[in-house]
Amino acid sequence: MLNNVIIAGNVEATRDGKALTVSRTAGESGTAVANFTVDTGRAYVRVTVFGGSVEYLEKNLAVGDSVTCKGSLRSSSSTTKDGANMTYVDFVADSFNGVERVFGAGPSMNTVLMEGRLCADAEMRAKSASARIAVQRPKRGENSQADFFSLVAFDEKKDELAALKKGDRVTVRGHLSISSYEKDGEKRRSTSVVVDEIYPTDASAPVPSKAATAAPTAPAAPTAPAVPQPEFADIPADDEALPFDV
Repeated sequence: MLNNVIIAGNVEATRDGKALTVSRTAGESGTAVANFTVDTGRAYVRVTVFGGSVEYLEKNLAVGDSVTCKGSLRSSSSTTKDGANMTYVDFVADSFNGVERVFGAGPSMNTVLMEGRLCADAEMRAKSASARIAVQRPKRGENSQADFFSLVAFDEKKDELAALKKGDRVTVRGHLSISSYEKDGEKRRSTSVVVDEIYPTDASAPVPSKAATAAPTAPAAPTAPAVPQPEFADIPADDEALPFDV
């Protein structure tokens, strides 16, 4: 299982001006969960922490602090008001020493490294390609569960993603892209992993792109494409719906 994320940046204020939001699901002595937002320079990433990290952050974290967070992505499902099934993605920092306080202006960082199987062939658009990947969580006893994430690729990486097929096991290095939008009066959030590099897991070289083998042409002026807004409505709720083992 490979699902590693490292982000670094400055802590953003919540709507009420605080550094983080804390909830305790079973009273003051129960499980504590905290969320705070970090500006990574590429995206505003919401960080979730549990247990002892929450108490530390309550005492030490302030708006504007530079932090480095290490952890993994997790997906969860919920039902909207109109009955649609939506999948959300959160960054969960390691509960033990997963959030490190860094004093002064630290560097911005937004790095994702994961391994899994593609849930379907890539969907092609004019300037991008997108696909979904299933990443296995660590097994507990006989149980196995997968998280599902959206991949999006631009430029030559679009062709590399398109060369892969449903069921292929791949390793992806990329960065998080998070956007908010409103649909049917509900505020929603979409999270994608923008592909910087993608490799077949059993190969030592990246998938050759169509652009690399085509006749050379005059380079076009670079543009800044908008990241697609995936709906996630048809993502399987669990790994039983997959036609392969992740």
